[in-house]
Formats: sequence, structure tokens, C-alpha cells
Amino acid sequence: MTITAYGVLHAAGAGLAPAIAFHVADRAGLPRARSTAFLVSGFVGAFVAAKLGAFAVSGAAATSLDLLRTGGTSSLTIPVALLVGAFAARAFRLPPARALDVACAGAAPGIAVARIGCVFAGCCRGVDVDAPWLRSLFEKLGMPPVHPLPLYEVIVLAALTPFVLRRAVSGTPGTAAALFAATWGALHLAMAPLTPESSPTWLAAVQVTAASACLLIGAAVLARARAAKP
Repeated sequence: MTITAYGVLHAAGAGLAPAIAFHVADRAGLPRARSTAFLVSGFVGAFVAAKLGAFAVSGAAATSLDLLRTGGTSSLTIPVALLVGAFAARAFRLPPARALDVACAGAAPGIAVARIGCVFAGCCRGVDVDAPWLRSLFEKLGMPPVHPLPLYEVIVLAALTPFVLRRAVSGTPGTAAALFAATWGALHLAMAPLTPESSPTWLAAVQVTAASACLLIGAAVLARARAAKP
């Protein structure tokens, strides 16, 4: 099997996310055994679901080796993981809001690292750049004149990470997850017009709806937390 920067960075992101989340869970005072079980099952489930989802959309037959090679897609994995995670936390007898905070504290940097792999691989590119000045800039940098969607995601999630980490430990429960969800939703809504129309129309509509829900619900939770402060 050929080792590539794409594969190494996706593996690094998949390992970094739970590693950070474990540390944050300890700092947040969550019971170690229950929080570890929740995070391991959650991250593994989301990782596998993303890979299977990528093949389900493409309609291609997936072998075990194919599943290992593909990075999958987070377009629907994130909102579904947040929704399922809220119910799963109760099953593990954890406070749902703080459990989601901890998971998102790991997810933000983990996804950012994984998406760097997409930048190196040159995949997940957007549509052609229309603005002449931006096309000229990309050409001077030796980049193709198309929107580097993974790079946009890396920049936003890297900038978001310290804010999510801080809120996950000492902020109002639920605000770290809300900040992550709102940012993720806004980012994917902004990137939707820049994404090539390769997915079925129904899937694109579902993805936009999911991103909109993340943005609105996340923003509402943050606004409520801010209003509740004395």
C-alpha cells in the first residue's frame, strides 16, 4: 500500500480528534470511563459513517481497502453526529451539552488536520474562480484557478479551535458545540455555491438544509447563553 500525505494526514486527524477530546473531558470533570466510551464509539461511528456515506452517494462498490483509502465526507456526518451524540450522551449517563462540547473540541482540530490531506491531494476542489485578481493570485502561487475548498475549511476550523477548546472546559455547557455547529453551518453554506454540481439534486438540498439547521440552532444556543449572563 502506498503511503501518501493524504492518507497520513487523514489518519493523524482521526487520531488527534479523540486524543484532544479525552484531555478536554478530563479537564471538564467528566467521568473518565463513561466519557471515554462515549468518545470512542462516537468518533469511530462518525469516521466509518463518513466513509460509507461517500460510497453510498457515488454508488460505487466498496472493498475494505477502498474504505481505508477514502477520506469520506463530513457534509452530513457532522450534523448527524451532533444529533445522535445528544441522545447517546444520555445513554452513557453524561450531561449532553458538555459531552457535545468535549467532542467538538476534538472534532474541530481533527477535521482541520484531515482536510490538509485533501489540500495536498488536490481533491474536493471547487468551481473555477471568476474574480480576475484572485485567479491571478492563484496562478502566481502555482495553484490551479479553482476554489480550494479544503483550504478554506482548514483556515476556518484552525481559527475556531482555540475558542471551542476554551468554551468546552469553562464556558456555559453547550456553547462550544453551538459555536462549532454555527461555524460549520455558515462555512458550508458559503461554500455551497462554490461546489461543483456532482451530487444528486436531492442530496445537495439535504446538505444545505443540514448546514442551515446547524447555523440557526447553534446561533440560537449562543444567543440564549449570552442573554442568560448577568
